Amino acid sequence: MKEKISIALSREVLNAVDRIAGSKKSRSSVIEVILAQYMRKAARARVEALDLELLNKAADELTPQIEDVLLYQDDRLFQEAPKTLIEREGARRLAALGGSMPDLNAIPRHQAEKK
Repeated sequence: MKEKISIALSREVLNAVDRIAGSKKSRSSVIEVILAQYMRKAARARVEALDLELLNKAADELTPQIEDVLLYQDDRLFQEAPKTLIEREGARRLAALGGSMPDLNAIPRHQAEKK
């Protein structure tokens, strides 16, 4: 059921409503559609604002934990990176030699003791 109301609009707004309505629609139907769209958009904005607030709160709570994890990972990375670089460079240099010293005696290697 629709209610009849009276509102005051500026001539500029009323002309815009008339252009949208054209000859097929009433001013009331155009205004009703526009207001319904506005109310849906406002409700969606409220939900999004609440969601953003919850996400920010969760992020604030997780930030210290994430920083700890990243620091731990960074420490491990900086410990492992030089080892990996040395291994790769050594392998590259050995490959570059390509067996150019066939008379070389086997080099003794250290092996972990078996228990």
